Amino acid sequence: MNDDDLILKVRHLSKTFDEHVALRDVSFDLKKADTLGVVGESGSGKTTLARCILRAIDPDSGGTVEFNSDQGGWVSLSSLRHKELVPLRKEMQMVFQDPYSSLNPRMTVRQIIEEPLIIHDEGNSNERLERVREMLDLVQLSQDSLTRYPHAFSGGQRQRIGIARALILNPNLVVCDETVSALDVSVQAQIINLLEDLQKTLQLTYIFVAHDLAVVQHICNNVLVMHNGVVVERGDVDYVFDHPQRNYTRLLLSAIPSPDPDIRMTPENRAILEEPEPVTNGYGLVEGPVWHDDYGLMFSDVIFGGVYSVNDLKEVEPVFEHRRGIGGMAVHAEGGLVVSGKNISLKRFGESESILLLDRDPDNGNVGYNDLTTDTAGRIYVGSLGSSPVFDDGLEPRAGNLYVIDLDGNSRIVSEDVQLTNGLGFSPNGRVLYHSDSRRGQIFRYEVVRNGDLKQREVFHEFEDGAPDGLAVAEDGSIWVANAGAGGVAVIDPDGSQRSFISIPVPMCTSVCFGGAGLRTLYIVSGSNGVDGDRRGGVYRYEAEVSGIPIPLAQITVPAS
Repeated sequence: MNDDDLILKVRHLSKTFDEHVALRDVSFDLKKADTLGVVGESGSGKTTLARCILRAIDPDSGGTVEFNSDQGGWVSLSSLRHKELVPLRKEMQMVFQDPYSSLNPRMTVRQIIEEPLIIHDEGNSNERLERVREMLDLVQLSQDSLTRYPHAFSGGQRQRIGIARALILNPNLVVCDETVSALDVSVQAQIINLLEDLQKTLQLTYIFVAHDLAVVQHICNNVLVMHNGVVVERGDVDYVFDHPQRNYTRLLLSAIPSPDPDIRMTPENRAILEEPEPVTNGYGLVEGPVWHDDYGLMFSDVIFGGVYSVNDLKEVEPVFEHRRGIGGMAVHAEGGLVVSGKNISLKRFGESESILLLDRDPDNGNVGYNDLTTDTAGRIYVGSLGSSPVFDDGLEPRAGNLYVIDLDGNSRIVSEDVQLTNGLGFSPNGRVLYHSDSRRGQIFRYEVVRNGDLKQREVFHEFEDGAPDGLAVAEDGSIWVANAGAGGVAVIDPDGSQRSFISIPVPMCTSVCFGGAGLRTLYIVSGSNGVDGDRRGGVYRYEAEVSGIPIPLAQITVPAS
């Protein structure tokens, strides 16, 4: 879409009040003369998003709001000082939720509607009065309303006054914050019809914040579905409502009452929010999940080969062909993926050849590598498989090691006697490395020193059943561990105790990673043994109550190919 067709570009917008995250990593574009619905239950972040866009409250640093102004093209609202914002206020207005509290009871209707013109020093008294009269006609209020006070009007009439006040400066963007939620149903219809007529007449662009999904479906073209400050689903309003992809959207839609009184409402139980949603299946042993901002979730099929990506609409695309056996993946700063298998290599997007970063060492029992991760400096930590009759490598059984690949591309062993590294992840402050060893059934904890070396490991958590596999770390320090034998994900608190368990429908849960908006979606991957073409491996997703920590890009030097 051409930038000239857009009026608003929002990127990575977040807002925190004290320690409460009200808005997390929201991004979207808004087309001119379009109507964008923002829906979700109370406390989902809808109004916070609207106010951050208009700079009624200041968002956290890092996000951007760009507005296509009539006064000079694209401007960054998020970086302007409040004095610099004043001239742009004429182009952006809000209609508030409560028609009672949003109007000053000591001002007449004329004074209320005229006030924006006075603030922006537009016209003399007679010109302003004429403009107010035009607004009253536009919102279908009688001229004798001019000298009356807000208490003399009904709720619907007061909302019309609020709309007239918002439109008197000829704005391009109008934010309607729960504009009809406080009104009777019949009055709601009148206000909605008025807003639609005004949009056609004045070519207005609306952001329509609401929790009434029936109203949103009627008036909006596109929709954002928000939950706990994160956009969990977006798209064409009819498509999203007819083909919801997320359990939370299905929950909201099930609460829409039917106009037929004989049809009993059957809202979804909120327990569905605790159930992982299937995303895609039909694979062998799915491993190496990693989130990429452009590709979405990326994963490998260890048995049948290949690396794939899947987006929010559950559309799967092959990223590149690759030999079987990729166990772990990380995104490299120069583009492409660092992948582990028989060796560690870089696979650039769009290229067929791999670049070797670290070879295996079978003479020392190293027949290949499994999971890997990166630290804040961009070093790569990876565990070798060791040798075992399980791999039929003909070598004497021997444990593997933990390696680190430094920024110069050289590698070194940082921990020995590792049975099978199935998961690696750093604590939020980067000072602790967690390591799951599925053969021992334990999670180990290492303190990290300045040069990337590890202190002596200690047992952090021991599993009574199953085998710990891939893991991911959340911003609250909890560790989310795939349990390959128990068919789900164990959530381990920073003190080593198990907080909860998330089950999936298949027994082999192989790995996890956080992704999506705000890294609030936990992706869970599963596998099968591939025998007789068994393809029960797949991907699930779960809306977590906390966000994951971002995995740093690998920064190690890439040898010339």
